[in-house]
Amino acid sequence: MFIQIDDGQFGQKLPSRISAKAFAQSLAQERPDLIIRVLSFHHGMNEHRSAIDILSQELLLPQKLVVAGYNQVGERFVPELQLDKTANYVKRTTTWDSTDVILVTGGAKGITAECAFHFAKKHRVKVVLLGSSAALQGSENQPQNPISATLNRYREAGLTAQYVSCDITDAGQVAATIKQAQETFGPITGIIHGAGINHPKLLQSVELHGALREVGPKAQGLLNMISAIDPKQLKMVIALTSVIGVVGMPGNGWYGFANENLDLLLRRLRNQHGHLWIQTLAYSVWSEIGMGARLGSDKALEERGITAIPPNEGVARFLMLSEYEGRDQQTVITSRLGSVKLSA
Repeated sequence: MFIQIDDGQFGQKLPSRISAKAFAQSLAQERPDLIIRVLSFHHGMNEHRSAIDILSQELLLPQKLVVAGYNQVGERFVPELQLDKTANYVKRTTTWDSTDVILVTGGAKGITAECAFHFAKKHRVKVVLLGSSAALQGSENQPQNPISATLNRYREAGLTAQYVSCDITDAGQVAATIKQAQETFGPITGIIHGAGINHPKLLQSVELHGALREVGPKAQGLLNMISAIDPKQLKMVIALTSVIGVVGMPGNGWYGFANENLDLLLRRLRNQHGHLWIQTLAYSVWSEIGMGARLGSDKALEERGITAIPPNEGVARFLMLSEYEGRDQQTVITSRLGSVKLSA
C-alpha cells in the first residue's frame, strides 16, 4: 500500500515533495502476485470523507494494481493520459540569440546531445555541456570519441560549445563549474537537463547506494544547478525524462522514481518562479541512439510490440515543445507502446 498526502492528483496540480507512483507501478510489473494500491489523498480530504473507509473499499477491488486519487471532497479519479492536439499549442514569446548561454547536462552524447545540438543550431546560442566523462585534451584529434564528435559537430556548424567534466550530484563542483562558465560566456539563460543513470535491476536486488545513484543525477543534479544560478536570469528549463516515470517498467523502479520526481521538482520551481518556461519531455525509447539503444532495450521492447522513436521524429518533437506550450508541463512522447497501459 502506497499512500500520498498531497493534492489528490499525485502532485500534478499542487506539487508535492515526492511521489512513489512510478516506483509502485514498476514493482507491480515485477511482482504480479502482489496486491498493490497507490493512492493520492488531498491534504484536506479528511474533513469530508474517511480515509479508512476508502482504503477498505480499494482493497476489495479485484485488480492486483490500483492507482487512484481522491480530491478534497473525496471524489475518486483514475489518472489517464490524453492525446495532445498540437493545433491547440500556444507559441511562446521567448526569443533566443547568440548572447544566450544554455547549460546542458548529459548532452555530450545520446538523445540529449541530439536535441541540444539542433536547438543550438536553430537559435545560434552558446552551449556548455556537462558530463561525467573526463574532459578531453585535443579533442579535435580524437574523432572517434563521442564527446569529440559532438564538439566537432558544433564547431563545423559555426557554433560555440564547451565540454566540462562535472559530477552534477556534487553541489560544490556544480557551483564552481557554473561560476567559471558564466565568467567565460556570460549569464546562463537556459537549462536542458538530460543527465541520468539507469542500471536495470529488479527492485528486490537494488541496495540503498544503487537507488541513490540512480536518483541523484535527475533530482539532486537539478537542485544543485538551480542553487548555483539566479533563477531570475533563466528563461527556460527543459528536462528530458522517460515514460518510465509515468507508467513504470520492470527492472526500472528507481529510474522511474527519479524521473517522476524530477517532474514534481520542476512543478515546484515553476510555482516559485512564474516567469520561467518549464517543460518536461517524457520520451519512450529511441532507435539508434540513447540509453535504450545502448542497453539493447529497444530490441527487447520491440518483441513486446513497443516500437522505438526515430531520432528525427524525437528531435522534431523537442523543437516543437521548445517553442510551443502544450496542455501540461509534462508531455509524454512515444511511438507504439504495444500492450502498455497509459495510466498517467
